[in-house]
Amino acid sequence: VERPRTKRWWWGTAAVVGLLVIAILVPVLRQRGDSAPAVSQPAPTVTATPAAPTVTSTVAPPPAGYRLYRDPAGWSIAVPQAWPATREAGAITFRDGDNVLAVRKRPTPPADPYTDLLAKDKARGGTIPGYEFLRVARIPYRAWSTADWEYRAGTAPVMHTVIRTTVAASGDAYDISWTTEDRRWGPERGVFETAVRTF
Repeated sequence: VERPRTKRWWWGTAAVVGLLVIAILVPVLRQRGDSAPAVSQPAPTVTATPAAPTVTSTVAPPPAGYRLYRDPAGWSIAVPQAWPATREAGAITFRDGDNVLAVRKRPTPPADPYTDLLAKDKARGGTIPGYEFLRVARIPYRAWSTADWEYRAGTAPVMHTVIRTTVAASGDAYDISWTTEDRRWGPERGVFETAVRTF
């Protein structure tokens, strides 16, 4: 009679112990799951897009009625729309009747445009028919070393000429000349002013 009672007591005790183990392990396992280290996500990669370079032009655009002539030698200038470009005596010339605009790239830059033009006045002035000296002067022009030589020459009509010699920042030197009838010097001078402003 005692054996069945003992067997029942043993199974009951085992069941109670099993329930206690489960009751203890479940919270522990939950706590471990909650405290598991989070997997760090990689920071988003930001690719910087380089800004487009800003191009600033220091040359004025051609006004109405003018076109921009670009020379293979690397320079450009605004000239009246209908004036063709021709090569004469090593210069590019734009002509309309007695109005003549010319640009010549110097093979050898002068050490000083001012003294260079003074020397030209002495050397060439006497060879120009009807020559009348007006001035040789240093000119503020784009922070480049620059001077103007101005004179009248000829008769019937008297012509008026200015030659601007300038040494660019690149080291290249240019003669920009403008000739027109003396009586039209004031009204026509705008062609020269536009040319040097856009050169």
